[in-house]
Amino acid sequence: WHAMELLQQAEQLRGRPRPAILEAAEAGKPAITKEIPNRFQLRTEALAALSLRDGRVLRQRSTDDDESASLPVVYAVSPEGQFAVSVSHRLGQRTCDLAVVDLESGGEVARWEGLDQMAFSGSGLALGPGGKRLAAPSSSSQDVTVWEVIDKRQILKLRVWKKPGEARSPSEPAILPGTIDRMVFSPDGRYLAAVLASTPKWHVFLWDLEDADAAPVIYSGDRLPAALVVFSPDSRLLAFRTDVHKVTVWGLGEKQVETEIQLPLELNGSLGFSRDGRLLGIHGMEADESQERGAHFRGVLVVWDVTEDRQYRRLSTSPSVSKAQVAFCSDGRRVAVAGVDGEIQVLDLDGKDPSVTLHHGAAPHSLAWEPAGECLISAGIGSLNVWEFSESPPLSIQQFEPEAFPGPMGPFSYS
Repeated sequence: WHAMELLQQAEQLRGRPRPAILEAAEAGKPAITKEIPNRFQLRTEALAALSLRDGRVLRQRSTDDDESASLPVVYAVSPEGQFAVSVSHRLGQRTCDLAVVDLESGGEVARWEGLDQMAFSGSGLALGPGGKRLAAPSSSSQDVTVWEVIDKRQILKLRVWKKPGEARSPSEPAILPGTIDRMVFSPDGRYLAAVLASTPKWHVFLWDLEDADAAPVIYSGDRLPAALVVFSPDSRLLAFRTDVHKVTVWGLGEKQVETEIQLPLELNGSLGFSRDGRLLGIHGMEADESQERGAHFRGVLVVWDVTEDRQYRRLSTSPSVSKAQVAFCSDGRRVAVAGVDGEIQVLDLDGKDPSVTLHHGAAPHSLAWEPAGECLISAGIGSLNVWEFSESPPLSIQQFEPEAFPGPMGPFSYS
């Protein structure tokens, strides 16, 4: 029974199916004698559980923490993964509250209360590096407001589209109303990028916050819109999907296309740079020819070497991947992708270790690693989770030759 208690403690850390005997015990059902594992089986199960690579929620923030919120709380994470912002709405009062949190300590850096709900009603919230700046689209996505978090003051108002009849410069394109649901700051805080989904075209915006009067639109398309935009860690490159089979990498210094990556996959727009900026993770789907019936697809994560313009790795994933960015860990060994069902896969880049599966709940909008690379952050509408990982590598491996022994049913061997 002591072994079973240890097993129950170990299983709290795991995401794998629990033994039926534990489910029955916790439900208060009488256990059938033949189903009770013996001491050897319990020790084996406990050892197997403790040896798994897995993760658990270390810290969590959710809508349940804010009882006065009328709508699910919206969460976003800063580029370096150290800070997060939450916005909770109160429909009856037409106001909202905002909090910026240090994810390492769990303490609040800033809190705003009684804000105008219309100024923060969009889901495309973005938090700048160091948690110092915040950008939010208006409810109509007509403009984006940039705020200083500590001083609680508005510093910029960026126009996205103009109403018919409003004056515009000759070089300014006519952009029809649309919706901004994804925005991101560059790691150095100088740029802000967003995707506007409108009809019949979609647009990628890039604002230089040091020159807010500069023309922001850098790309327009009339097919499948870019799901999100991602910056390289040195803020030199911006990547986004421009076609169902193509990713465009834009150079911010030259303000032009630096390279285009064409892949034989159906891309869903989920992208992400490694911490050194050398690799770009691109997620897509391809037909699974091993399936005999119906149309089946499998997920593929292509890791592209941007510096050498070639494929570096190709990893299998779940085909159902959300719009959250591909998140590379600073250890250069792990990469995380999120699914629309809330499932997160943490993959080993070398393919030597099995993947770890985490369950966020609803589909997360943001994935990021903490600066030290020890914890993974998943955030979206309704919840934010900080995951820690367990890993128990063997101290040594002994190999033995099989030995034969006589038995009642004939000779058998074991090693």
